[in-house]
Amino acid sequence: MNPIEHVLLILHCLKHFELHAGKQAIDLADGQRWENITGSLVTFNFNFHMALTDVETILDSFRTLFWLEKSWFVAYENDRLFSVPRFANTHCNGNFQRPIHSTVLDDKIFLDNITTLGLSHPLVDMKHYFSHVRILKINDIIKLESLSSIIDVDQVKHLMLSFPIIQPLPNATHLLNMHSLRELSIMTNLFQLIEQLKGMQFENIRTLDMISTLIFDDRYPVEQLCSIFPFVERLHVKSIHKATMIRMISGFTHLSNASFCLNSLSKTDQTDWQVKSERALYGARRLTNFCYTCRYNNSYLHVWIGEQVSQL
Repeated sequence: MNPIEHVLLILHCLKHFELHAGKQAIDLADGQRWENITGSLVTFNFNFHMALTDVETILDSFRTLFWLEKSWFVAYENDRLFSVPRFANTHCNGNFQRPIHSTVLDDKIFLDNITTLGLSHPLVDMKHYFSHVRILKINDIIKLESLSSIIDVDQVKHLMLSFPIIQPLPNATHLLNMHSLRELSIMTNLFQLIEQLKGMQFENIRTLDMISTLIFDDRYPVEQLCSIFPFVERLHVKSIHKATMIRMISGFTHLSNASFCLNSLSKTDQTDWQVKSERALYGARRLTNFCYTCRYNNSYLHVWIGEQVSQL
């Protein structure tokens, strides 16, 4: 602690300070000592990994008027003493629980820090509201009305669907038309999803991740997929056949970069692509008039598509 005290006293113009420390720095868990040297700071955040015994006594030193007026809150969880909200959890899997040991006066501070929310069961028992969720992972069928009661749906930028689609998906149109939604990750049966979305278009989706265990072979309705999501710019596919990949590159007319995993690629193609990756894209008509580059490595083909070449 002494060297840190010395540094802070020298840097008298310092306004923002963040500190990380390991298990040996137990003396740092002293709110009174920090109070004596951080008065001139605007922000002070720390993340200390340490096993504490008398936790509440230590937290009492961070509960003085000084800490309250600064709105500098502290919590202890899983052998970690940390500033809130700076180092509080940003992920929640539905059952929110605040740290047992904390100087925080209002749970809203923890709730507002959650940016990734996973939902795995009906929402009737949800008693909290998460206003800053950016990534929403749905592991079960839910109703949009229920969803709106626990999050601000207009804040969601990335939707992840991860449940078996064995019946009509309620409110699919509303889910995929959420105001800020730009990225969609599909970890379920895409055939069923496309069947339900047939004839619809979601022009807001710019990034499409298809990470289902399903292999995208020649039977896959690529043209329907490209019609449903016509403005996809970034595409990631977990497992795909070569011919289907070519159809996707040609069908997504706004595509700028993509990555494909080709586990079933022949040894001949693997050898050829490692020597000259461009051979992987032979047959992609769309690329005829575009600048592009690609790289093949460890079963993955990465493609970057640039501006259209002038025909003048």
